[in-house]
Amino acid sequence: MPRRSNIPKKIISLLSEDPTITREQLSERLKVSYQAVQKHLRSLQEEGIVVPSFSVIKNKIRKYLFFVSILTQDPRDPRDLGKDYQRALCKKIADQFEENDPLVEELIFGKIYIVIGGTHDIILTLYSDNPDAVGNFVTRFLRAEPAIVATSTAWALTPNYEAQRIQESGSDRPLIEKKEKKETRGKRKDAAQSQRHRARRAS
Repeated sequence: MPRRSNIPKKIISLLSEDPTITREQLSERLKVSYQAVQKHLRSLQEEGIVVPSFSVIKNKIRKYLFFVSILTQDPRDPRDLGKDYQRALCKKIADQFEENDPLVEELIFGKIYIVIGGTHDIILTLYSDNPDAVGNFVTRFLRAEPAIVATSTAWALTPNYEAQRIQESGSDRPLIEKKEKKETRGKRKDAAQSQRHRARRAS
């Protein structure tokens, strides 16, 4: 009786660890051909053990990341959105991207948050390579909502904010190290001052 391959078990294990792993990476990790990986994946799909999935790699999207800050107030007519109007407004905005609406044709929905503190109540993130399309959506859809009284839009040129901050600081070391060094220098200064005070009292 031919010995059964243990490659399917290894594939399942690797997929459990990282569902985004590619066929090429499976081939490299298992040291088998791409065709062998394809064959075993097809068998696992037919058995219903694995299913194909799709992921968006955001740093591969050649688009700007936009932040839309929204200031709200109770709508003039509470029946428009209900008592929990901020949550209902977030749902209405998110649902707009499920519609076949030309306003969102050039936009990719990111996330939407209700925030506490600051000057705005809701933060919406969008991806687009066309700032005018974002402005059009803000003007024609968001500002038309009775519960929205003001908006502010900004965008980032890269999703890697920490790397950008480190680059701007002129150092390739993590910013936390700078903070720790600064705190250490402060502690040394305090210790030196304490020693001088004790020396004066002794004299």
